[in-house]
Amino acid sequence: MTIVAACPFVILILFMCVSLYKGLSQDPMFLDENEKRSFALRLARERRHQVPPGSARSPWEAREDERLERKAEKSAQKTATKTATNPGSGDQAGS
Repeated sequence: MTIVAACPFVILILFMCVSLYKGLSQDPMFLDENEKRSFALRLARERRHQVPPGSARSPWEAREDERLERKAEKSAQKTATKTATNPGSGDQAGS
């Protein structure tokens, strides 16, 4: 009785093994050595030119970007405080 109950699962496992074999046989990383190398080189070239947004190439560049952003924020704050304290030349002459 247990063999009859396990029969559908055996068929399912065999089907999964066949599909895994088919998938791996079409996978470029399991092809011959020349195709494997050419695929790896092509993939490396594609990845080399892709830089995700918001990321830097190295930690030093990230630090440099942060410094530049801080400088820009500070200069924007300084100009905002200068314009707030000195609203215009016409107002200064009257006071």
